[in-house]
Amino acid sequence: GKLAGTIAGVDGRIHHLRGLPSATSRGLGGLLVLWSDRLTCTLAHEVLVVSESLRRDALEKRVCRPSKLRVMGAGSGQGVDADTRFNPSHYSDQRNVQRSLLRVPPNATVVGYVGRFTLDKGLGLIHEAWQSLRTVHPTLHLLLVGSMDDRRPLPEDLMRAFTGDPR
Repeated sequence: GKLAGTIAGVDGRIHHLRGLPSATSRGLGGLLVLWSDRLTCTLAHEVLVVSESLRRDALEKRVCRPSKLRVMGAGSGQGVDADTRFNPSHYSDQRNVQRSLLRVPPNATVVGYVGRFTLDKGLGLIHEAWQSLRTVHPTLHLLLVGSMDDRRPLPEDLMRAFTGDPR
């Protein structure tokens, strides 16, 4: 899109950077993704990032010039007031129903992941951490929410390890 806009002479090309795919890509593919990130930012007049930490990462990896980067608002890509919107006291009935459906005890601690099911999102590391945590914290539960990434699906053995674990 940025290349087409540049060729067409579009003024005010803005790129919204919500993450750096190159941060989890390796090998030749990782270099191509990094090159793509850099090209996109080069062709944009302004690059909006969703957090100060993403701004720092983009600068550290030399994805974009500092003069083009601007953090959106106070750093939230969604503008959600988490203290109000996600206050557990507002959702106690739904929480109890969901815990019952998922066979999670009422007082168990739940660690969650929401995203695509792909190794690029760190699910291999989550699995390693879970193997350690689950033995040390017997009331801990892991909840994975998302869909399989058709382009780069999780290996079947890893998916079976997650789905076969009762917690």
